[in-house]
Amino acid sequence: MTSVTDLVFSQDPAQRLRLKAWWFATCCYGAYAGLAFAQVSLGLSPLVPTVWLAVTVLLTSAAFYVALRSGWNLRVKRDPALSLGQLVVGMLYFYWMYALAGLAAGAVIIITASHIAYSMFGMSVAQVRRLVLISLFNLGLTILLCTWLAPERFPWREQVVTYLYACIVVPLIARLATQVASLHERLRSQRSELKVALAKVQELAIWDDLTQVHNRRHLMEQMQTEFRKLARKPAPLCVALLDIDLFKSVNDRYGHAAGDEALRRFAASAKAIVRNTDLLGRWGGEEFMVMFPDTPIPQAEVALQRLRDHLSRLELNDIAAGLKITFSAGLVEVVTTDTLEAAIERADQAMYRAKTGGRNRTMLE
Repeated sequence: MTSVTDLVFSQDPAQRLRLKAWWFATCCYGAYAGLAFAQVSLGLSPLVPTVWLAVTVLLTSAAFYVALRSGWNLRVKRDPALSLGQLVVGMLYFYWMYALAGLAAGAVIIITASHIAYSMFGMSVAQVRRLVLISLFNLGLTILLCTWLAPERFPWREQVVTYLYACIVVPLIARLATQVASLHERLRSQRSELKVALAKVQELAIWDDLTQVHNRRHLMEQMQTEFRKLARKPAPLCVALLDIDLFKSVNDRYGHAAGDEALRRFAASAKAIVRNTDLLGRWGGEEFMVMFPDTPIPQAEVALQRLRDHLSRLELNDIAAGLKITFSAGLVEVVTTDTLEAAIERADQAMYRAKTGGRNRTMLE
């Protein structure tokens, strides 16, 4: 059953965190609005503009909530928390409050400092620096307009001193914000690098680096899974062990680089022939394993023959003149009494008979 908290803040952990940050910011704006009305009661601010400020804060906060709760924010890939938008709107609130505060305007500078500090959690170093410059410029413009339009409420000497203090305090806080933002950027970069490294490790765990087919470890894991399924629901299952004929002579005659390329070409050919539901992997050296789920042995034998026909037409003169690849295979159909090890051993014995029987053929067990 969905709780009220989940309905308000979402069940998605990332969205929940963003909505909680929105809630904290909204509470701060509510506190600022409360101070604005306190200024009204003290005769420092006019009532009507203060009411309009409170209504604007309420409506814009509601709009940000809808954007976050509906998931629309996820379209903004670079800033899904909408941090920049919320900070910009917050700064506009600040200039409005400054104009309403009159003689108490100097205290409103604290809001600018709090916004700069808050920015370090969702913005880059460059964005924080731009925010500081824009904030100080717009603060100066606000002070200039207030002094010009209402000099009796904004004495110019006090306003100049206020602005100079802001020019000292805000960059100091920004310095801390940029350091924290820089740490966040490094952490994001490290997480990205770790993710890439983990993906590479996972790739190495299942793929053979040379041939780009599954490695022996992954083959065994997948075959064990198939054997467990077979125990629950019997179905035709074939296992084939393939060995490239006279591969040692390829290495000896043409070099190991040519041998490696021959392995790659063989693996690519096998991948092109087998179905997506079949499992192909390198068993070791020049040996490959193919597992054919839901496949009776005549159908599996046809697939191996298609691979043999494909290899007979494969042009390998770019590796070495006159080079041809053939393979000997042992093919078995698994019975319910078979263990995985027993099935592989039977396929290996059948492959040995194929090699001793003249190579380039498939022996059934």
